[in-house]
Amino acid sequence: MSINRLRSKPPQRAAAVNIQDLFPLKLRKTTRVLVVKPTVGKADEVPVLENIVTDNRKLIKLDVFVNDEDDKPEEVDRAEYAGGFTQDTNGGYKL
Repeated sequence: MSINRLRSKPPQRAAAVNIQDLFPLKLRKTTRVLVVKPTVGKADEVPVLENIVTDNRKLIKLDVFVNDEDDKPEEVDRAEYAGGFTQDTNGGYKL
């Protein structure tokens, strides 16, 4: 008689994150945030980034990468590019 539960691990649960400690976030260096998908295959998710305050005199570039369900968060080379945003100052150009 085989008991499969003894050989398999239960699904990993996400650790609770205190959002008050994480945000507001200063984007002065590369920042990674792990967002756990609550249910598998129920619906498509759309990441929404809002209330970002920037200095319009500086070049701002924001890229979003998404890992597949089977990828580990530290495997950045396997992440899929989801989109990006670039704000160009045009401050150095004279027309």
